[in-house]
Amino acid sequence: SFAIGVALLLFAQLVAVWLNDSAVTKQALCYLFATGILLGLTKPNYIIIALLACFIPGKYLTKGQRLAVRVYLPLVMVVPVLLWNLAVRSLAVSGITLQKVGDPGVSINFTAQLVRILFHPISFMLIVFKNTLHSAWYEELIGAFGPTFIIAPMHVIIISSILLAAAIAYVRQPKGKISIDWLFLFFGIATILSIITTFYLTYSAVGSSNIEGVQGRYFLPALPFILFGIGRLLPLRLVMTESIARLLFASGTLICLISSITFYYRILYF
Repeated sequence: SFAIGVALLLFAQLVAVWLNDSAVTKQALCYLFATGILLGLTKPNYIIIALLACFIPGKYLTKGQRLAVRVYLPLVMVVPVLLWNLAVRSLAVSGITLQKVGDPGVSINFTAQLVRILFHPISFMLIVFKNTLHSAWYEELIGAFGPTFIIAPMHVIIISSILLAAAIAYVRQPKGKISIDWLFLFFGIATILSIITTFYLTYSAVGSSNIEGVQGRYFLPALPFILFGIGRLLPLRLVMTESIARLLFASGTLICLISSITFYYRILYF
């Protein structure tokens, strides 16, 4: 939940900076990169999303800000996240063979798995494609309550899906602005692929055709960026006033929230 909240804050900051006609202030840049570091500390893969800040249009930056945004500040974001990740996970990714509990015949080896990916990239892409089609990641992305795997009521899933589709269609292409469609979409997808690859390297047996450990909720921080990119690329637009949009999204969200809380409460205590 914390990672999702920070990702939404980063998304709002990026859109506000990117679509602003005036120069970017030092304060806004400091807030942006601080949010990126905080997001990266929740899961290192999310730092990929924060690197979107490196592509802020140069016309909104001074000469000193351009150098900071393109070179120094990305290092300030990436280095602490990498050091923290190495300190926490040094034993798990050191290349030592780890045995799966309850399955002594299957080994997980980071180095061997990485070599296999590098020398058989097409095979790895097919594994990712197959697992994407036949896994429960989509159900966990929208219809499950976090790590509990309790499926939400069907009407909550339907309303959530309709609201997501409406939000995508409601995203409008501002005139006269630099195109950022592909960047948001690319970095969002790259983040998801990096999460899948990480679990294949550190949680799946060498050469396995199944990617173990991935849960759909891990993709939620990247979802706003992907939907925003798709919404700006699609020619279809949902036309409605701002007041109607607020009423639609606020009421739909409130219905889903109340329904989910009452349903989850009944599961736990009755």
